Amino acid sequence: MNIKWGRRLAVFFSMLGFIFALGAPVSLAHGNNSLAYSDISAGDGFIKYVLQIDMYDLRAAATPNDPDIGLSTPEVLERFATGSRTEVEQYLLSHTSLYADSLPLEGKLTDLRIIQKENEPQPFAEAVITYPVDRVPKSFFLHYDLVFDSDQWHINYVTVTLGDLKKEAVIVNELKDIQVGGTSLNDTASHFVQLGIGRLLKGIESLLFIMLLLTGCRSLKQSLAATAVFAAAISLSLALTALGITEMPASFTVSILPLSLICAALILLLNLSSFKLLITLAGLFGLMHGFGFAVTLYGLRADDGYFAASWTAFIVGIGAGLVIAAAVWYTAILLLRKIGRSVPALQAAAGLFGLIVFIIKAYA
Repeated sequence: MNIKWGRRLAVFFSMLGFIFALGAPVSLAHGNNSLAYSDISAGDGFIKYVLQIDMYDLRAAATPNDPDIGLSTPEVLERFATGSRTEVEQYLLSHTSLYADSLPLEGKLTDLRIIQKENEPQPFAEAVITYPVDRVPKSFFLHYDLVFDSDQWHINYVTVTLGDLKKEAVIVNELKDIQVGGTSLNDTASHFVQLGIGRLLKGIESLLFIMLLLTGCRSLKQSLAATAVFAAAISLSLALTALGITEMPASFTVSILPLSLICAALILLLNLSSFKLLITLAGLFGLMHGFGFAVTLYGLRADDGYFAASWTAFIVGIGAGLVIAAAVWYTAILLLRKIGRSVPALQAAAGLFGLIVFIIKAYA
C-alpha cells in the first residue's frame, strides 16, 4: 500500500508541476535574475549612457502588447531591436533622468542591439543613449526607475566615469538615485554666468531684436535706455520663473520670438516708431524673450543648495551678454550710417528672418 500511495503522490505532484509550468507567466522564463549594467562616460561634447539590460525585461516594459512577447527566437529578438526603437527610446527616457551640474539632460537613443553577456544564459539588449553637454560636469545625478514596476528585485550595476568623477554603485528598488561629485558656490556662479552669456549670444532672435531697437534710436542716451528696459524686462521674467510665479510653455515662446522681429521691423520700416513706442516694445517683448531664456533652466534641481545662486548667476550672464551684443550692434550701426549704407535694409532682413522662422515653427 505504501508503495502504491507513494507512486500516486509522485504522479500527482508531477502533474501539478506540469500544470503550474503551463500556467506560469512568461516572465519566469528568463530566470530569477533581473539584471542591468549601466556604463556612463564622457565623450566629446556629450555624455554616453550604455545600458545593458535583460532582453525580456526591456521587451515586457517597452512593448507589453507585442504578440510575440513569449518568444525569444533570434528572428523575434532581431525584429524587436530593429522595429521597436521608438518605443524603447520613449520608455528609457521616461524612466531615467540624468542631471549634469543640476541641469536636466535631454538624450536620444542612438543604438539598440542584442548581445550575449558572459556567464548570463539569457540574451541582453544593449541600448546607447547620448546626451549633449557643453562640458564635462563637476556634479552628476542619475535617477533610474526601469523594470521595478514588474520586478522589485531588479538590480542595476552602475559605473560612472566622467572626467574626475568616478563611481561604482548598485541600484535596487529601495535606492534608485546616484549622486557623484558636487560644486562650490564659486563654481556654480561661474558656470551659470557663462551659460547665460552663451545663451544670449546664441539666441539669434534676441540679437536681431536688439539690433532693431538700436536702429530706431537717435542718440546714445536713447540706445542705453532701450537696452536697459529690454534687459530689465528679461530679468523680470527670469525672476518670475525662478520664483515659480509664472512659466511660459516652450512652444509659446518659440512662436512669440520671431513675431517680435516681424512687429518691430514693420513699425520701423513704416516710420511709425517713436521713442516711447520703442521703450514699450523693449519692455513687452523683453518679457517674452526672458521667458524664452528661462527654458534653459527648466527642471533645475534645487537639492544642491545653489538653486537661487544658479538663477541669479544666469540672469547676470544674460545681462552681460546683452551689453556685449548691444555694444557691437551700436558700433556697427554708427559705422553703417557714416558710410551711407541703408539701415532699413537691416530692418527688412530681420523682419524677413522672423517671418521665415515663424512659418517654419508654425508648420513644424
